[in-house]
Amino acid sequence: MHNRAVKSTVPGDKLLIFNVKEGWGPLCKFLNKPIPEGPFPRENQALQDGGIPIVDQILETTVFDKAIREIWISIAKLGVISTIAVFTGAVYVGLLDLDSLKSKFLPSPWTS
Repeated sequence: MHNRAVKSTVPGDKLLIFNVKEGWGPLCKFLNKPIPEGPFPRENQALQDGGIPIVDQILETTVFDKAIREIWISIAKLGVISTIAVFTGAVYVGLLDLDSLKSKFLPSPWTS
């Protein structure tokens, strides 16, 4: 259904229906570029040789890594926000005295 919609929407001179088994020829002709000297890349060869398929490589190194990084950043943000909230709440209800904290942790020129 998607392919049909694309074919009916995109002008023929702007659409390439391409099978990678055809190699460089149709792709380069469509892009009006010279055919490269090297062989057409065949990423599935890695799988046949016992390697990791390109799709799995991309998913492993981008989506998963980004997700883990975002989780750690969110945890860190939550920790900072929670600490600030607890500290602010403790000061508000009178469990912490800011003046005594200043005298303990700030150098003497900063204390009043």
